[in-house]
Amino acid sequence: MYPVPDRSQYQPNFSKTAEDDTVDIGWAEGVFSDGRPFRVECWAQDQVTHLSCVFSVIGLEDISEGEIQNLLEREGVVRFLTEKRFAGGRMWDDWSGQKMWSVGIVIGDDETLYADCDLPLQSYRISDAGA
Repeated sequence: MYPVPDRSQYQPNFSKTAEDDTVDIGWAEGVFSDGRPFRVECWAQDQVTHLSCVFSVIGLEDISEGEIQNLLEREGVVRFLTEKRFAGGRMWDDWSGQKMWSVGIVIGDDETLYADCDLPLQSYRISDAGA
C-alpha cells in the first residue's frame, strides 16, 4: 500500500504579492493503475501555467526524467502536446515524513501550450488560504 501525499499544511495563494507572485488555480487527486495515490496542483507564475504532481517514490526511486514523463502521460495525468516536454521531478519528504516525488510540468506560456491536463480540477476554497 502506498502513502497518500500529505499536503495538509499547504496554504494556497489567490493573488500576487511582493512576497509570493504565484497564483493557485486548482487541484485534483486520483490513483494510478498500481494503486498509488497522487495529487496535482495547478498554478501560474509570470504568465506560465504549471502543474505539480506529487506521489510516493516507493518502487520508483531510480526512475528517470523520461520515465516520469511517460508515467504521467500513461496514467492520464498529463498529455504532452509538443516535442518539448518541460517536466522534471525531485524527491522530498511530505508533511507526514513520507518520501514523495514532486514533478513540475510546464503546461503553457503566453505563446505555446506544451501539455494539457484532463483531470477535473477542484477550486480551492477561500478558507484553504487561511482567510
